[in-house]
Amino acid sequence: GICSEQGLLIVFQEIRFRNELVGWVYVCADMSGLYEQLLRFAGTAVLILFLGIFVAIFLALRLHGVVSRPVSALTRVVRDVSEARNYSRRADDTGRDDELGVLTRGFNEMLAQIQQRDKSLQEARDHLEAKVEERTQALRQEMTHRFQAQEKLEVQKRQAQQYLDIAAVLFVALNSRGEIIMVNRKCCEITGYSETELVGKSWFDLTIPEAEKELVLSTFQDIMSGRTGPHDYMENLLVRKDGQQRLIAWHNTVIRDHVGTVVGTLSSGSDITERKQMELELEAANRQLSAALDEIKSTQQKVIQNERLRALGQMASGIAHDFNNALVPILGYSDYILSDPDILNHKDDLRQMVQDILRAAQDAREVVRHLREFYRPADESEFGSISLNELVTKAIALTRPRWKEEMAASGVSIQVETALGQVPSVRGNESQITQAIVNLVLNAVDAMRQGGTITISTRVQESW
Repeated sequence: GICSEQGLLIVFQEIRFRNELVGWVYVCADMSGLYEQLLRFAGTAVLILFLGIFVAIFLALRLHGVVSRPVSALTRVVRDVSEARNYSRRADDTGRDDELGVLTRGFNEMLAQIQQRDKSLQEARDHLEAKVEERTQALRQEMTHRFQAQEKLEVQKRQAQQYLDIAAVLFVALNSRGEIIMVNRKCCEITGYSETELVGKSWFDLTIPEAEKELVLSTFQDIMSGRTGPHDYMENLLVRKDGQQRLIAWHNTVIRDHVGTVVGTLSSGSDITERKQMELELEAANRQLSAALDEIKSTQQKVIQNERLRALGQMASGIAHDFNNALVPILGYSDYILSDPDILNHKDDLRQMVQDILRAAQDAREVVRHLREFYRPADESEFGSISLNELVTKAIALTRPRWKEEMAASGVSIQVETALGQVPSVRGNESQITQAIVNLVLNAVDAMRQGGTITISTRVQESW
């Protein structure tokens, strides 16, 4: 152990042998001289320390004016520039030519360059931002216009689709490959497919019968290639989803892009299956009706002919009487001239006889002419300007043997009177009108068993 007491240093230590205490070592030293030397050394050291501190403070104050102050100022400028990004700051130039002066001037020059570059960059950034803002505004306006145009296009598309859907005809648009790009509701109804089942599919594979596919597809390919124009109207069969076939009448046009290239077709169609069937049935009915009309016309001609024969039979006896009257002078004078040749020497008498014969022959010829006009078939194309008064006179002459001589022989007196007015000529068939008047007179004679007067009048009908 060690202990100190009254300027003495005492050291003691145990002495052991085989771990047994055998004694103690005790040393005692006087430390007063040593303490005096230590105090002198300590005073000297403190004095040297204070002198060093004073010298250091003095040198620091001197160096602060020479080095620290410019460095501190440069440091503050650097801090301001780094924190505030203010490149307009400058460090104070001491005008010295040492390293610190060169550093300060170089730093200020660097700040000037950075400021100029920053100004250029700011101007470029401002210009770029203005351009970006201008372009952004233009893009915003363009996007607005596009959005409005697209919205308007969508509205028009929806309206167009609505118009197509309410149309009574089917619409189908095909691209250049024959694929369906648009259909309306009527097309879905006629084909039996939904819109999703049709759009994107080949129209020709889906709806055209095999027997007509080659021809229809060839026509479509000719249109797409420009070898032929669109067929404005065509008809072809369409196969429904359930296998039924419908006949469709198409009106076609082409779809072109912005440069005029044909990119597809637009077709409107009408289901004419029932109409076509009705047309076929109507044609058959017309043929039957035409045959029936021909038969009726033939029957009518026979009836008219029979009526003519009946009227001719009724006039036969009177006509025979007229012929006899015409033949009497012809036969009498001819027989007289042949039996007495001397009459040829009497020219005046002979001339009178020949004139009587000629007159009788002319009367007979007139009767025959009237009969031929009455009997010959009427031609509906023989229309001309005729006088009704003349036809009435002719009909009376034709029927005279019936209503006068024949009825008088039966003891019945019938007179025919006329009240013919000033009527203009009319356009008609002379033979048919004459037959009508003759039939009216004969029917009247048949109805007048007790006799009487038949009056025939003509006049202009007054306006209502």
